[in-house]
Amino acid sequence: MRVRRAILWVGVVVAGAVLLTALVLWLMVYHVPSAYRPAVLAGPKQEEGMRKLVNHISLFGTLAGRGRPFTWSITAEQANEYLGSMDAIAALADRPGAVSAALERAGLAGPAVAMREGILTVMVRSRRRGVVLSVDLAFDFDAAGDLAIRAVAARVGALPLSEETLAGRVGQVRRRLGRLLEQARKDRGARLGPVRLGELTGLLGALMKMIDGQRVRPEIVWPICKHRVRIRRVEITEGRLTLHVVPVERRGAGATSARRPAGGG
Repeated sequence: MRVRRAILWVGVVVAGAVLLTALVLWLMVYHVPSAYRPAVLAGPKQEEGMRKLVNHISLFGTLAGRGRPFTWSITAEQANEYLGSMDAIAALADRPGAVSAALERAGLAGPAVAMREGILTVMVRSRRRGVVLSVDLAFDFDAAGDLAIRAVAARVGALPLSEETLAGRVGQVRRRLGRLLEQARKDRGARLGPVRLGELTGLLGALMKMIDGQRVRPEIVWPICKHRVRIRRVEITEGRLTLHVVPVERRGAGATSARRPAGGG
């Protein structure tokens, strides 16, 4: 009799532990990060966000044209407003609704970012399961000033993903973005303010290489004034990302570095 009771109690304890573990995992998976604040914009609000982005990018060009070191910042709130305005931005290339359609085909919605000390977190919601997928990115400069972007962690809700799963997810996103960049590269006429969208694809393509672990010289040739600048440091604090930028002196053909810049000529 005592043996039966012992076996019964063991079974109850095991079943309880399994149920508790399942509950904890469920809560972790469906946990919505407090930093996940996508901007849900429509109509005039998207148009307003698109105009703000144009002005923000134009500010970088203005500062680059002065030939002096400068800083250029973007807050998480601004970045999320721009992400919420992506369909209005796509309309500049005569592709209204293209971003939402691409996300829907991928089963995703509500892209957003968050920023904390040294980390940029990119988040998106799964349409099918309603869970939030997060990837933490860190900017890694070497002694020569070349830059790579490392995916240091990923989560479904609050549940960490393994390194193998993280690598697979990053690879999927990279391939999808690569296809979008290829389409943008073919469009020569669309502009984002003073800059042709096609001229930004070189920089975005370099970002893709960085996420792939390759080190890239973070130099940009601004397409309007043709000033070459280099991102010397990326500073990420709570809610803000700041680029520390310096001008790059023009050098003769014999002294030109073998490194390719991140964007431009």
